[in-house]
Amino acid sequence: MRRARFLALSAIKNKLTSFSSAAAIDIGANTIRLLIASLHNGKLRRVTTERAVTRLGKGLLITGRLNNSSMLDSLNTLSQFKNICDEHGVEQIIAVGTSALREAANSAEFIKTLKSKTGIETEIISGEKEALLTLRGISGNIDQIPEHMFITDIGGGSTEWIKTNEDIRFGSISIGAVKLHEQFIKNDPPLSMELEDLSGHIFSVIKSSDLSNMEFDSKFDFVAAGGTATTLAAIDLKLPEYDGVKIHLHKIGFDALNFIYKRLISLSINQRLEIAGIEPQRADLIIAGTLILKNMMEFIKATEVIISDCGLLEGVLIDYWNNN
Repeated sequence: MRRARFLALSAIKNKLTSFSSAAAIDIGANTIRLLIASLHNGKLRRVTTERAVTRLGKGLLITGRLNNSSMLDSLNTLSQFKNICDEHGVEQIIAVGTSALREAANSAEFIKTLKSKTGIETEIISGEKEALLTLRGISGNIDQIPEHMFITDIGGGSTEWIKTNEDIRFGSISIGAVKLHEQFIKNDPPLSMELEDLSGHIFSVIKSSDLSNMEFDSKFDFVAAGGTATTLAAIDLKLPEYDGVKIHLHKIGFDALNFIYKRLISLSINQRLEIAGIEPQRADLIIAGTLILKNMMEFIKATEVIISDCGLLEGVLIDYWNNN
């Protein structure tokens, strides 16, 4: 069953023909992202993309609730995104909520207010569905899909993973850049003890997950999506401004990643802001996110990571078009 589902992913471009523009919105723990795209001859074409850091998951680990300030910022951002969709004549908006909305006790309140204010309906998706949609988004934007692939999508509140070879295995781990930064990093720059505790926690969570029962070898292509991964690619490329075309499928060796990590932990937040490729809203979170990626690479013995600028948003749209 899972193998058949994976094979179907490689045929997505042939099954789909042409659709008018639609929009996907990812309401994440750190960032809210918008993708407006159309489909022509089986190929997704980006019309426009937007993103804003609203830290919806800020303080969630302590309170179990979305805080009022982050909710207000998020609602204002989503209202702006709705206006952008209207300006582009978008026929359908598909909004999904991930880790922050999965975990918060007051998610229903936020979703109800969003619906009342903008008309946008939101589906809170499971970590497993998030992983599969990410796989679909990445697979639909790679010309030749590797037979052996391990994908990780590092978010603000959770990290999704997908392993494909004879079948598909997937899951979600409750570690994310926002959550771990708030839990472990108290100093600027971080203390060595804080980093050791953080890295140990990440490795312990990974080892206690289903990944511990799996085998990996050099045949696997390691692919990473999400804001941490694309930021690291921008740093490696020394990009003065974000460029998804240059970032997509950029490769970073483990030694290069480790070099970037050591540089990041030696600097204060203000000093990190001077590094080309770092957006101001990620200067504090990038260390925790990088440690997640480093630990994932070490765990599966990957020597390099391929960065994908495509993922969940593309998967949401492909899934919508494939079923309509």
